[in-house]
Amino acid sequence: MNPQQPEWEKMCEDYWKWFYSNAGKLVSTGQNNSDLFFLPGAVDRKKDIVKEHTIQAQGKRIFMPVIFCSFVDSEVPKGTDLVGAANKDIDATRSIKFDTSDSIIVEEVRRVRVPKLFEVEVADPPVFENTKSGKQMASSDGYWLLTKPLDAGHHIVSISGETKEDNQWSGGVKYNLEVI
Repeated sequence: MNPQQPEWEKMCEDYWKWFYSNAGKLVSTGQNNSDLFFLPGAVDRKKDIVKEHTIQAQGKRIFMPVIFCSFVDSEVPKGTDLVGAANKDIDATRSIKFDTSDSIIVEEVRRVRVPKLFEVEVADPPVFENTKSGKQMASSDGYWLLTKPLDAGHHIVSISGETKEDNQWSGGVKYNLEVI
């Protein structure tokens, strides 16, 4: 299966709705998609974060950002073009890297620019310090990883990315997953 761009845009919107409402903290909370399991990308400027999770994702595909830029209304000055701001940061991408254990097959890694704003409900407290809770419009641009459906057992997914320009950012995360 090779989803077309509008399907990828929808997957990104669904991911951000899940992420912001969950504050990105509890991986298994709110995973209501029958085909996809969302994993958070790196949100800290570090490359050595390791996370261990047991997830109910057998038969599902992992969908996660390798490197991303997402803005909501409350974290930028009023009148900011959220879509343009997200695009600018990802246009400055210097590198993306991903690695998986040999039993996970990456279906595709692709850049997805969501061309329009979409609504999210930001949890209280929000995951990002400069963001307020509540319903807001959001934007998204980034490189996303999609795997083939997962078998039960131990899997490793490792991602990292780096941008340049005015919002220089570098970060990564490694997941040790037990899929049940």
